[in-house]
Amino acid sequence: MSTAPELVADDQGPTRERVTARGGTAEARSVPGGGIAVRARLPLDEVPT
Repeated sequence: MSTAPELVADDQGPTRERVTARGGTAEARSVPGGGIAVRARLPLDEVPT
């Protein structure tokens, strides 16, 4: 049975606030073996050519 990754609350608030203030999203989760994986997505003003 597959379960969703556990979200990690430690220090996620300030990061999420900074990212969402710029129009992006942020998430963090525990990874197998210990540690934290963080993903932040920020919009680009221009698409590189």
